[in-house]
Amino acid sequence: MTEPANFYEKVAFKFWPELAESTPETKTVGVMAFIPIIYLWPFALIGIIWLIAASDWQIIRNNGGIFAFLLIIQTLLQLSQFTINLKLTQSDNIPLTSSLANIVEWATILMFGPTALWVTVLTSLIKAVYRGWKLSRYQNTPTWLFSSEIIQEWGVGVLPGLAAVTIYTSLSGQIPFSTITFSSSYAMLFAVLTYVLLPILLLTPTIIALNQYGRTRNTPNSLARFALSLSGLSFLTIPFALVLAMAADRGGPSLFIFLLMAILIVNWLAYYLSRSTNKNKQLSQELAALEALSEEIIQSPADANDLEAILTRNLPQIFPLTRYEVRVFAPPEENLWTAFRIVYPPNLPGATEADWQALAATEETTLIRPNVTLPGDKAVFGEAMMVNIFAPIDDDKGDDTAVILGGVYLLRHNMNGRTQDSLPVLQGLASQIGSALYRAQAHQESIARLKMAQELEFAGRIQASFLPKRQPEIAGWDIRAAIVPARQTSGDFYDFMEMGDGRIGLLVADVADKGTGAALYMALSRTLIRTFAQQYPDQPELALQLANERILADTQSDQFVTVFYGVLHPGNGRFVYCNAGHNPAFVTGSQTRALTHTGTPLGMFPGLTWRQRSVALAPGDTLILYSDGIPEAQNAAHDEFGDDRLLLLANEYAGKPAVELEEAVKTAVTQFVAGAPQFDDITLMVAVRGDWK
Repeated sequence: MTEPANFYEKVAFKFWPELAESTPETKTVGVMAFIPIIYLWPFALIGIIWLIAASDWQIIRNNGGIFAFLLIIQTLLQLSQFTINLKLTQSDNIPLTSSLANIVEWATILMFGPTALWVTVLTSLIKAVYRGWKLSRYQNTPTWLFSSEIIQEWGVGVLPGLAAVTIYTSLSGQIPFSTITFSSSYAMLFAVLTYVLLPILLLTPTIIALNQYGRTRNTPNSLARFALSLSGLSFLTIPFALVLAMAADRGGPSLFIFLLMAILIVNWLAYYLSRSTNKNKQLSQELAALEALSEEIIQSPADANDLEAILTRNLPQIFPLTRYEVRVFAPPEENLWTAFRIVYPPNLPGATEADWQALAATEETTLIRPNVTLPGDKAVFGEAMMVNIFAPIDDDKGDDTAVILGGVYLLRHNMNGRTQDSLPVLQGLASQIGSALYRAQAHQESIARLKMAQELEFAGRIQASFLPKRQPEIAGWDIRAAIVPARQTSGDFYDFMEMGDGRIGLLVADVADKGTGAALYMALSRTLIRTFAQQYPDQPELALQLANERILADTQSDQFVTVFYGVLHPGNGRFVYCNAGHNPAFVTGSQTRALTHTGTPLGMFPGLTWRQRSVALAPGDTLILYSDGIPEAQNAAHDEFGDDRLLLLANEYAGKPAVELEEAVKTAVTQFVAGAPQFDDITLMVAVRGDWK
């Protein structure tokens, strides 16, 4: 006996032979769009014939202007559907996707009778053509396939609408509606029940068939969830049509048009809020899955032999409905790890060799391909993104050089969202893999040589690779940063983070320890702060709060990290910051200001919050961020350099390029200690607002 999935494919391939030779994504979309045509075309045909017979064409001729306006409003509403998640339990919810078009549709029916359903018919046609055109950009779809949505809309929209209005009028419902009475409310109740329940009955066979094709079990629970998702918002929105129709009857066209515009604005607000919520939800799910992956990597053997299996097991949860490829190249030294390649879906090709060569050749850490076309497909599939996996080695000259040990490739279909929305997660994944490879390398080196100095030296090089590769270049600003570690490894770190709209995040932090433990703690802190900073660019206090909770959840250590993190708006000079137990930053220029603590260090206690403050930097002002290695630098007599000497230098070099102040501070500290050992790391970041050629 032929399986249902094979049956539907055979029928679809018969009408569209090219579908059988297309990519799996195109094949799936094509067959799943064809299934509703099989089940719903009789109901669509009955609905159109019935509507033709029930229409009063004189109403359309007399109200052509208002019908045209309604067509525009209905189309805009249908193209901006929003989603509300109905929470059933702590971990279970049902997405209710709809728009406020039902209110307008039923208000129009209550004003003009069944003839108003021609607006629904034309709206469905316009929406199908628009979405068909949009789909054709991403899939090689035939023109007839666009009729699938038209048939669905007419079959479960027009026919139930006519049945509902027939029941409404047969129960003495008023058309045109003017006053809420018991009889009209009674009639409206049964009409709404018909309008909501009949589409469920008509669509249930289609849903069962779609589940069979997708090899998803048809259970009473799944069908009940479908029914609730289809009808949940209709029960809530349609009754408002009574108020809208009554307002139109009593207030005239002007009031009716005003209310329609208000409904459209509310719908758009819900639409954009829904999109933002869904995007944040997706990113949160990816970050949670990345956290689980990170924990499993940390708990795995240090030799990285299980890394490929761990990634294969966890990556589908991080990037569902997405193509990806992970490559780890041969290590720079033998017996460190085994090179591997993971492609998902496993039976489909990953990135091209040309893309991997381009990633290796670029000076950037990320490579973006905006319009990717797959072999055998003419339409654009989506946007691809590649991120390098870095690890440092010594070159022949003995310099610290970050080399590429692999990369991560991500390709998401345009219909499933923007690939760049997952950039923080992708960068975090690359950092986790790089950290795992570093750990494997450090493990093998410690076994082979049994010398802690070499492990510390390697940790220092991995830390150097975490630092920004170059200083930011922003018009009207001169920004410089430098770090001078006291040992091979450093507990200090700094970072620059591009936030979009020209904003840039400035970060200086200090782990309260030294050695390998501090280096690993620094790597974790940097990854978490960067991830949450990218997710909440306008809320530094929330980024630090979430990073603190993750640090405490992922580590069992007495270490903590002081952080000064802020977001600079270069256009107006506004700087929004949080000081988590770090040395106060200074703003010098027209006046000297100290940016003091707004909270405690990260990694100490759970449940803490931070305050954020802001300061305005005028042209000629200088912002100085630093670690305690500068004011606490001691000479042979144990005298400290202090903040006062730093401020004197800042005022002396006011309005000058940042590099001059940076070099002056480092020189002054060196001369002050006069050969005494450096006991702490020195980190300095200078941002000067001004114009330099």
